[in-house]
Amino acid sequence: MNPFEQNINEIPSTAFLRVDPKKGWRTQCGNCQVWFADKAYHYTPLRSGVRSITLILHRCPHCDEWNFERLEWLKKDGKDQHSHSRLWPPERKGHVVLAPEVPADYAADLREAFAVLPVSGKASAALSRRLLQRTLHDRGIKKRNLDGEIEELLKSKILPSYIADDVDAIRTVGNFAAHPIKSKNTGEIVDVEPGEAEWLLRVILALFDQFFVQPARQQSRRDELNKKLKESGKPELKVPPK
Repeated sequence: MNPFEQNINEIPSTAFLRVDPKKGWRTQCGNCQVWFADKAYHYTPLRSGVRSITLILHRCPHCDEWNFERLEWLKKDGKDQHSHSRLWPPERKGHVVLAPEVPADYAADLREAFAVLPVSGKASAALSRRLLQRTLHDRGIKKRNLDGEIEELLKSKILPSYIADDVDAIRTVGNFAAHPIKSKNTGEIVDVEPGEAEWLLRVILALFDQFFVQPARQQSRRDELNKKLKESGKPELKVPPK
């Protein structure tokens, strides 16, 4: 058996790979940056008692891009070591592909936050915080500061747990306790913690997928099915409660 299958819960998460012992691999698409979990093709060209290399190929359900990754397990000095790298698509800093379901004004703000990231993580994080707060305001969540609005969002239980956990982590990653200005004046350009700007972008992408993309695609699927039901003389699907 592949050591990765034996010790899946021991594989460390990386910037674009998370491992869940029950759900398997969740990957951040190298093209559109959206996190997804889908069927994957696995091939292990090297397997021994001390080393294993596994290649993973899967297609992003959001942008249809193929993602090709390499996992390596190595036993050294009696200890298990794991490494992970993406072979395709290549890293493109400042680039993001957004689904057409994302409203144009939201998409423009997010692209701006991505575009300035290679130049200024501070500016990118400020743009992201402001966009996050605007997204919450547009959904009727308004409190004294971003910290309180995040708390209100989490209390609403409208997010899957894996997204909710990432949203909650914004306050920790950004060290809101030491830098309350980030919560009070979200557009203020201030120092950022390591990985903070990137984390904000990933969380906003996940929220956009949850708030805009998936509802629109679900409605499209329902409309298509209702059309077929109507043509066959059958009752249409009931409108789901909001």
